[in-house]
Amino acid sequence: MPVDRGKKIGEPALTTVRGSPLVKTLRASGDRCLRFILYPTGEFSATQVRETASLVPDNYAEGYGKACAYLGRSCAIPGNPTADFVAKQTSPLGLSNVANSHKPRKARGRGGITRYNKRLIVNSCLLLERKYGRQHLGFLTLTLPSECADGAADSYREAKRQMLQWFQRTLASRGLPCEVIGCTEVQTSRLRHKSQFALHEHWIFVGRLQHKTWAIGAKEIQSAWLRILGCVYKVGTPFQYDKSAINVQRVKRSAGAYLGKYLSKGESIIQWAVENGMEFMLPSSWVTRSISMLKMFKASIVRFNIEDSRSIHDVLQDNFSIFCRWSRNITIEMDSGHKCWLAFCGFLNRAGMEMLRIQYPRVHLTGVLHCG
Repeated sequence: MPVDRGKKIGEPALTTVRGSPLVKTLRASGDRCLRFILYPTGEFSATQVRETASLVPDNYAEGYGKACAYLGRSCAIPGNPTADFVAKQTSPLGLSNVANSHKPRKARGRGGITRYNKRLIVNSCLLLERKYGRQHLGFLTLTLPSECADGAADSYREAKRQMLQWFQRTLASRGLPCEVIGCTEVQTSRLRHKSQFALHEHWIFVGRLQHKTWAIGAKEIQSAWLRILGCVYKVGTPFQYDKSAINVQRVKRSAGAYLGKYLSKGESIIQWAVENGMEFMLPSSWVTRSISMLKMFKASIVRFNIEDSRSIHDVLQDNFSIFCRWSRNITIEMDSGHKCWLAFCGFLNRAGMEMLRIQYPRVHLTGVLHCG
């Protein structure tokens, strides 16, 4: 894509994508500063950069002079005034401590899986598919036996921590990557039919190397899971439970699709649990991820500078039907009746990703999940 980089800021530069002329408008004087963020799935957001006022008051120099004069009169060796002392001279309120009014914070996890964690899960699945290949990924489900149902969330959190630690160490010992991503779910059918409140896990991981067999067997995983549960829940082993405590299978379709159906579940169950005195069973977090997986996700996020962000935003706004699979402007209506713009967000299609790849070759961009 030829781009005229010699244009001055504020002048339009003509660009061409697949033979279609597009006008790329750079940020003019007085326009809002934008920050454009792109995720591996093609999800994007253009938001206004928050601008804060200077922390130094306009009359700071005058206050500094007053503070020096005061110290000179009252101290044999005055020295230089501190910033706190100068603030007392410049503010009519001085440094008075006013108690803040805070609403009680809702316990973590009571709103279900957060938007950030949903984005983390879906993008992480895509990253694993790209890097290691879908045919090498496994899908693991960990279930609580009846002896461990209706237990406190602290016990479940500890059992999950120990299991994830064992699982990562075992993967590393077999020469496999340690990236694991998953989510926690309440077994609604079990709650409905057996009146047991039980959490269970769904994890995506790299289960084998190229042209190799699966490195960890189902029996080995089950033995470790039941052993950890016995130690944490103090119920002893073996359980009077069959091998349905775990389920492991090869990912045949999109890894994101395997976990995606669980991301919208649970909100009604959470409300029901709170109303029925089962809040102590709810976890504080509904996502499971290894540190290496989190680092891979954060490294995959592309953040453009202010000038490029403004340019990309304008092109997408004017050509959303060409480059976006879905997009919308987010606004709020003020009491005065005026609408305040907050953000422009959506998903790029393949043409949109190709446009950014050509225009910004320094950015490593590859395919888009579920984009035709």
